[in-house]
Order: sequence, then structure tokens, then C-alpha cells
Amino acid sequence: MPSVKVFFAGTQLPSKAPSTGNGRKQVFQVKNAVELIAAAKQYKDGDVIYLGPGMFDFTEASVLEFPLKVVLQGTYDLKTQTGTTVFTGRLGHQPVIKLTGKGSKFLNIRMKGPDTSRRTEQMMKLYQTNEYYSIPNSRGISVMGDDITVSGCEFFGWSEAAIYIDEAKGVEVMNNYIHHNQREGLGYGVCLNKSSARIYYNYFDWNRHDIAGTGRTGTCFDAQYNMVGAHKSSHSFDMHKIMDESIRKEIAGDTIIIKNNWVYVKDQEFVRISGATRFYVSIENNQMVNLEKKPIKILRATGREKVVGNRQLKNNAWVKNIKRGDIQ
Repeated sequence: MPSVKVFFAGTQLPSKAPSTGNGRKQVFQVKNAVELIAAAKQYKDGDVIYLGPGMFDFTEASVLEFPLKVVLQGTYDLKTQTGTTVFTGRLGHQPVIKLTGKGSKFLNIRMKGPDTSRRTEQMMKLYQTNEYYSIPNSRGISVMGDDITVSGCEFFGWSEAAIYIDEAKGVEVMNNYIHHNQREGLGYGVCLNKSSARIYYNYFDWNRHDIAGTGRTGTCFDAQYNMVGAHKSSHSFDMHKIMDESIRKEIAGDTIIIKNNWVYVKDQEFVRISGATRFYVSIENNQMVNLEKKPIKILRATGREKVVGNRQLKNNAWVKNIKRGDIQ
């Protein structure tokens, strides 16, 4: 399996903070959490905030919200794994940063959370006594505006979700390293609720679910050209089912596209869709290495699912064109 450095070998840091496309010239340059908090109070719609290469400690800070369009540009380099690092030591930080300005960009920033562990036995015992949430959980960033881009970043240590996309459309999550977000019962790399996102060219590993949707009306994702590592405690790409009261029907999201991904999961499913989607599912041309389980599970299939061109490597030989009969 390619290493993180090999996978991101083609990425390049911008030579300067990018323009937001509206002609504004103002660029804030900040070197710590205090200065970033100050800039968040002063910036205007479309401004750029450039985060220096240091450590930004948000352990004692409240949620930092950016309600207007902004470019948050760091110096983090996925190849060398050095540069801007935003972190918290507080288990219940929910989230550290909230982006609501349409068209905002979150670029080249390392987001280090407070808890990389699964806590499997502990959380299962707490669940049995209705005390599951007695241990706080954390979230890296909340994306709550349309057309927001998250790119060139590393996310790890977020017990609920690294990136939570809530009631937002046209979000892009690209060229990120998302790993060790894996608390038992939660542990999402990217989680979507009533949102749509393109999730391309990311490296996922050590997450409970790499991508998950709540299943509510409007929840869609298009996941292509991602690398999925071998380490996880549950299936990789997931869509929950839910009773949608607005249409009085149990559904599992609107549309799901999963294409051209390389998958190294061994003892878990690659895809699980827990109900019937409203529109369609497309699972095509994925290369799945060393899976021991049936890789794709669609519960309550409707016949609108397109599953073609996927290959599974078994005993050093490719099994081509996984058929409907191979889907549990």
C-alpha cells in the first residue's frame, strides 16, 4: 500500500495566500491562537487569513466561527507533515472551528484532536448503562455553508468527527490525510447531514467510518479517487437509514456515488448502505485488495443501484465485475 508521502507526492503548497476572487487585498497574518481569534473578529467578507507555521493551542478557547467568506491558509505540507498545527487537549471540544461563509476555503492546516483511541470496551460498557455520552466527544471543524473547500489538511484525534458537514451544499473535501478518528460508536472521518459533498483524492486510515451520512433527506456524497487504508473497526463508507418525517418514509439518503477508489480494508466491509436511497447509488470501478468479507452491503436494494466494474483481489488474482449476487 502506498505511504502517505507517496500518495500526496504530487501536491504542492501555494506560493502565496490565494485570492478569493473578489479583488480584495487584505491579508491577515497570524502566528498563534490569540491572533487568529482576533482576526476572526476583524476580517471582512472575502478576506484571507494566513496562519504561520507554528502551534495554535485552542484548548481553552470557545468555538471559533467564521460567518463570512474567508480563506484560512496555513503552511502545512502533507509530504513532510510539517507546518501549521491547530490543536486542542479538551475532550469535549465541539467543534474547534465553524465555517459558515459561502465559498470559504480551509487550506493546508493540520488539525490535531484530543483523543485518537477507540475505547471499545469502555464505550460498550457505558452504552449498556446509558452513560455513553458521559465521556465528551470532539469535532475538528463544522462546515455549515455552501461551496466550502477543505484541502491539503491533516485531521486526526477527533472522537466524533474530523469534518462534520451540516446542511451545506457543494462542499469539496480533497487531498486530505484523515486518520485516527475512531471512537467506538462514533469515529467519523467525514460526516454529512442534509448535505452534499465531493470527496476526492483523500487518504483515509484508522477511522471507524471514513465517510458516513445520517441518511436524512438531502444527504449525498460523491467519493472518488480516495485511498482507504487497512485499519478500521467497522465498514469504510456508510449511509445510515432514518425515518424521514417530512416524507413519512424510511430512507438512506438521496444519492451515493462511490467510484475509482483503492481499498485495502481486510476484515470489514467497504460499503454499507442501511436502507433505500431516494434516488440512486453508483458503485463503480473500485479496486479492493484483500477483503475477507463481501465488500458491499446494500440493505433494501431498490433496483436503481449501479454496481459495475469493481474488482476484488483474492489470492493474488483479480476477481472482476463483482455482481449483484456478490452483494450481501
